[in-house]
Amino acid sequence: MKKLFVLLVIALSAIGASGQGVQEWNFSTWNTGDYTEEITKDGLTLYATSGKKITVDGNTKTVDGIKYTQRLKFGGTGSWDGDTPVGRVLSFAVSGNCDIYIVLAHSSKSGDARDLKIDAVIEGNKTNIGSISVNANEIKSGTVVYNQTKPATIYIYSGNSGINLYDIKVTPSITATVGTAGYATFCTTATCKVPSGLTAYTAAYNATSGKVDLTEVADGIIPANNGVILKGEAKEYTMETATSKATTLAGNELVGVTADYTLTDKDYILVNDGGVVKFGKATVGTTLAAGKVYLPIENPNAAKIINMDFDGTTGINAVETASDKDDAYYTLSGVKTLKPTKGMLYIHNGKKYIAK
Repeated sequence: MKKLFVLLVIALSAIGASGQGVQEWNFSTWNTGDYTEEITKDGLTLYATSGKKITVDGNTKTVDGIKYTQRLKFGGTGSWDGDTPVGRVLSFAVSGNCDIYIVLAHSSKSGDARDLKIDAVIEGNKTNIGSISVNANEIKSGTVVYNQTKPATIYIYSGNSGINLYDIKVTPSITATVGTAGYATFCTTATCKVPSGLTAYTAAYNATSGKVDLTEVADGIIPANNGVILKGEAKEYTMETATSKATTLAGNELVGVTADYTLTDKDYILVNDGGVVKFGKATVGTTLAAGKVYLPIENPNAAKIINMDFDGTTGINAVETASDKDDAYYTLSGVKTLKPTKGMLYIHNGKKYIAK
């Protein structure tokens, strides 16, 4: 793993999850039998008739590490009367951006591939938002993203003959906002993966050097409830859906909070000190909002402000964005000057510079 050595990092962050909480329908928990009329169970509506029934029966399969003992069977293609569902169709409501994870199987050991259709009705307009193709004798999982902020009704049905479903899980999209300094802290209650352009780091205080060591999360997967530091271009990112057996990140001393937390005299948080991002000792009794991260340091000799040391050179790793390339010179301890001293090493417009 790639390691950065730093005394301190980053500016404050914002994270968010749009919409309601996670919704899941694992058909292993349902009563078995035939459904021959429209019913709604736990927020999931089944459209069925005696001639176009939906069946739940026993069938054991393991997908993505989860063992299923029952399935829901579409006995054929979904039936519609215009935009009105008639039979072999499921529906549920979402309030905004979300990932729709589905475990499905082809209902036959032979024949052509079959497509599970996922449609959305937004303000009365029906549109297809994706499909998942499954081959004969295949069981798999797939995810379709609903990327609208508006509420919608989602419909799921087979586009061509029988398909079996084992699980449907709807997770509101998780976002992370990186500020102008190029860094953010992040924690959420769902396991996720950073998208392209964003890098996650763990952190640990080094009592010998008085620094904080940052280590890149090599696979980019952040287990639920783990605090990390994010680095990337200043903008909002949508995190990717991920699964992981890991529940913690090795060597990580960052603490992520999923509910408001009252800071103590041992806690450090990320601050922006005159355009330079650092870890600063928290004010006792102040509240750290859910979704953010703090670093507890037990060492009583730890400085109140811990400066960066990047790749062994004491300095200000974030000065390139923090100073907005203002043409000033920064000493390696972060002090700004417009008149550099000959022979001294500075950071100038985001690059190391020896004054001449």
